[in-house]
Amino acid sequence: MKTRIAGVHFTDARPAVGETIKISGYLQYYDEETKSWQPAEHKKIKLIVDEKEVGETITDANGKFTFETSFTGDHDLEIAFEGTALLESCSVTKKVSAMSKESKRRIALLVKMVSALFILLVLLLLLIIFILSNS
Repeated sequence: MKTRIAGVHFTDARPAVGETIKISGYLQYYDEETKSWQPAEHKKIKLIVDEKEVGETITDANGKFTFETSFTGDHDLEIAFEGTALLESCSVTKKVSAMSKESKRRIALLVKMVSALFILLVLLLLLIIFILSNS
């Protein structure tokens, strides 16, 4: 049967160096009878970073898997299912880039400043509307 790894996501797509993140997704197989994708439960999934296997886990009853890991720099990830007698193998590749903690801190500060500026602009606009409607 055909299989796929779906819904792969990171808790943080741009982690800081050494920051632990979770990589999650779902292993599914295509059921020809129901013409739909079904969870593949209790199957082994491997995490491969730069062509080296760094972890493995087992899918739950919903076909979900999760890895916890940290990175330094840029890496190529592969999440792989080797297949069974009934289920075909499949894999998905992703890239991850870890930034310095200082860069991440600066970006967070910039986001806070832009958010505060936006709120101030909205308040100023409301004040102008209020003044114009009362004159």
